[in-house]
Amino acid sequence: MTGDDGSARVVVPGRVRKTAAGGWARGNAVYGHGKEWVEGQDPASRKGATMGWFRRYRAANGQLYAVLLTAYVFITVLPATLVIATYVDNDPAGLADRVVHRLNLHGSTATLFRDVLTGAGQNQLGATLLAVANVVIFGLGIGRVLQLAHSRSWGIDLSANWLTDQMR
Repeated sequence: MTGDDGSARVVVPGRVRKTAAGGWARGNAVYGHGKEWVEGQDPASRKGATMGWFRRYRAANGQLYAVLLTAYVFITVLPATLVIATYVDNDPAGLADRVVHRLNLHGSTATLFRDVLTGAGQNQLGATLLAVANVVIFGLGIGRVLQLAHSRSWGIDLSANWLTDQMR
């Protein structure tokens, strides 16, 4: 069958339509009961505090800030840790072997880790400069990210001129 505009029209039997409408109504009823239960929790109770925390987390785009913090750790803290490890242990190949054995790494992952650690150990100055540059470049923005995360989660209005706030 075709409709007035020439498009194909799908005919849905009445029994399927009733089943779908009944499922939709039951789903809405369950949602409504759950929403009433959440809103009925006392904010001073554990359940109420947890619900409030989750609301603030969602309102503040907590998932986005979690991703940003994770990226910050991998971009700045991990290279700095590798550099510190090369200064602490004079034998980067021995350190790499111990870590590979301890973490039970195999194949290309173990080879990559050994190559990175021994490369950083052989060129400590370059690795140090790279780690410091990463911390300086990416570390400047992490304070602002944390400030935004906390202000949004607690509903604090930040001043329009954030540069003067950063200088204080």
